[in-house]
Amino acid sequence: MERFLDAISMGNESDAFQDLLLGSQLLEQTEAVQALEDRSKLIEQRYGPFQDIERIGARRIGKDLVLMKYLFKCENFPVIWYFAFYRDFRRTSSATDNEWVVISVRFDTQLDQLFD
Repeated sequence: MERFLDAISMGNESDAFQDLLLGSQLLEQTEAVQALEDRSKLIEQRYGPFQDIERIGARRIGKDLVLMKYLFKCENFPVIWYFAFYRDFRRTSSATDNEWVVISVRFDTQLDQLFD
């Protein structure tokens, strides 16, 4: 995730999303991905220059779903990125392999949601 967020911080949004969503069915939702990419291009303008990244949450739900939360620290205000990974059974021979695919990615600035 840090590689994805580093790419976002350097203005390489298109490559970042292409790499992150490789193998994900989300990549087929071109309009939604483009909208998210376009919104991410405005982060620096809205919240200030990038400062740092910090993982603030990781939660495994069962054996096959992982939720991750990252604080994308900007100079004026933080942005929270949310990622959901699901085991990709198409690419694995058993449920013990570590093949994961992104099934959800989003970001917002709703800090009060961090208390949930």
